[in-house]
Amino acid sequence: MKNIEIKDQSPVSLTGHFTGYVWCNNHLSPASFSSMLGKAMYYGTRPVDWLSNLTIGLKLETMLLQRHCLIDELVNQAIDEGVTQIIEIASGLSARGMRVLQGHPNGEIQYIEADLPDMVIWKNKRLKKEGFSDERHQLTECNILRSEGELSIEHLLSTLDKTKKTLIISEGLVNYFPLDVIETFWTRLAYALSSFEEGQYLFEIWPKASDHPFAPIIFSAQKVIEFITRQEVPLHYTSDQQIKAGLEGCGFSQANVLNPDKFTDSLKVPKMDTPTLFRIVKAVA
Repeated sequence: MKNIEIKDQSPVSLTGHFTGYVWCNNHLSPASFSSMLGKAMYYGTRPVDWLSNLTIGLKLETMLLQRHCLIDELVNQAIDEGVTQIIEIASGLSARGMRVLQGHPNGEIQYIEADLPDMVIWKNKRLKKEGFSDERHQLTECNILRSEGELSIEHLLSTLDKTKKTLIISEGLVNYFPLDVIETFWTRLAYALSSFEEGQYLFEIWPKASDHPFAPIIFSAQKVIEFITRQEVPLHYTSDQQIKAGLEGCGFSQANVLNPDKFTDSLKVPKMDTPTLFRIVKAVA
């Protein structure tokens, strides 16, 4: 396994700032959750996104909205099916926790946002600025690379009620890490969730879709993004079947791989002329 330096202190990534502004600009987060850097990146890249949409039918902003809204819908579906404990790992600039609790004012839901210490401080300031206060909401520190200690996911899950249906969410996290690193985390998570009456994991993944009609252009764009952000963005697996096998090989009893293109009508998110590049995965421990 590739050696990864474990850092418990880390600023918001450039891609995080950009994505955060996309959510704010589309009224999925309050304005206080945005940043000047995110706004600058958003408007600075709009011509490129417009040209990409015009020439090959791909628009990054649309894909980010598809991802965010589909996860939202699946979270609400899980709540309807009895999930009452939700943990969003690396929640970052997302306002999903606010929206979920405000959308279920009388629900017996506990929503935990888990992130690195710096991000927890940042998020707490924004929530206070918005006047958001809900006893069902909690901010806590967590680092998925820690396998033990108070920052580990194992410690966090050990503090929860294992008789309740529990959902783990991560968005914009998996492809920041090499596959062997993220599979190690998945193995630990599957084992920790197996002690719950019902444990689910919901996340998105960007596979290396070599059969995509514009694969060469996409892979070139990946290198450009890595250069600009100075951060590796590895793509994992090459098919839905490989994704499913990978998760089940890490200990999950079942993994369903969802294509966002099949949900655009129900989510009322703009469609693209070209197939989207990511998948949403719902895994059961």
